[in-house]
This record gives sequence, C-alpha cells and structure tokens, in this order.
Amino acid sequence: MGVGGGSATVFAGLSLGSALGYACGSLWGPATARRIVGEADWRRAEQWAQRFGAMLVLILRPVPVLAEASTLYAGASRVPIARFFAASATANAIIAVAYAAVGSASADAGNLEPALMAGFLLPGLAMLVVRSISQRKQGP
Repeated sequence: MGVGGGSATVFAGLSLGSALGYACGSLWGPATARRIVGEADWRRAEQWAQRFGAMLVLILRPVPVLAEASTLYAGASRVPIARFFAASATANAIIAVAYAAVGSASADAGNLEPALMAGFLLPGLAMLVVRSISQRKQGP
C-alpha cells in the first residue's frame, strides 16, 4: 500500500470518525454528549476549548479518548463546521502520514514491531505533550 495509500486510508478513517463525532454531538446536544463522554473528559474538552477554540480538535486529535471527546464537544457546542473540518483535516493528515510512514517502513523491513510500538508510543507521546501544555497553561 505504501505511504501514499496508507496515508489516504488512515486519513479517510480518521476523517469519517471525526465527522461522525461532530454529527452526533450536533444532533444529541451537550447533555447527551456529556453523558457519553463522561463528566471529567467533557470538562477537559471544555477547558481546552476555552483556551484554544476550534484548535482543540487539532491539538487533541492524536490523544485517545480526548480525540473523541473533542469531536463530540465541537458538534454539541456548535463550533462552525468549516473551522472544525479545517482543524480536523489538518490533524488527521499529520497522524495519517506518521502512521503510514512507520507502517510502510516496518513492512519494507519485514518487521511489524516498529509499527506496533508506534501504535502505542505516538498516542502516549501526544498525551504527554497535551499534559505538558495543560500544566504550563495552569501554572504551578
């Protein structure tokens, strides 16, 4: 499949997930979306939205659970759809290329361990970056 095909496939899947999250948040509204995501993750998404606006989707997209919370939040809080999709597409493209490049290199080497490790390390690294940004914004 290579980097190009892999990137396109991953991008399509991530974008479909983003669109579905936004649509569900928009249709269900804040109360239902909050129950689905959970109060703690909803509050986190809310805090990030206050700091970063529509960019919260770009920042949180690589972070498991918060990625989904951010798409539901964006839909439920009526973030303008063009802004949402611009941020979402940017994040999805970066993530797609990163995963496809690692996957392609792993396949070329005949060793899937690097791809499996990247599946754990990249989201973990994203969580550390988000936590670092969050702590820096909150202060000591």
